[in-house]
Amino acid sequence: MSLLDALLLDPAPFYAWISYRTDGIKDSGTAADPWDGSTAARFDARMSELPPYTRLHLGANPKDSDAPTVIKQLSDLETRIEDALTMALL
Repeated sequence: MSLLDALLLDPAPFYAWISYRTDGIKDSGTAADPWDGSTAARFDARMSELPPYTRLHLGANPKDSDAPTVIKQLSDLETRIEDALTMALL
């Protein structure tokens, strides 16, 4: 198989990032500057523009997130681990 045939078999993956944004700045779809998916219309518009074989990364939506609860649980766990390590070293 020639190199050209191999390149034509599998298209190069395209990566795109969509996240909840409220800054109103023009976005590029990169990890550092994800597309605005803050409304259903904006999200659907971006989804319809994606080429085949796109790997889509979705950012967190603060409206649907339990992030404060998860962060609190992780913080409590970290404290318990630190306490256990301290006791083990005494």
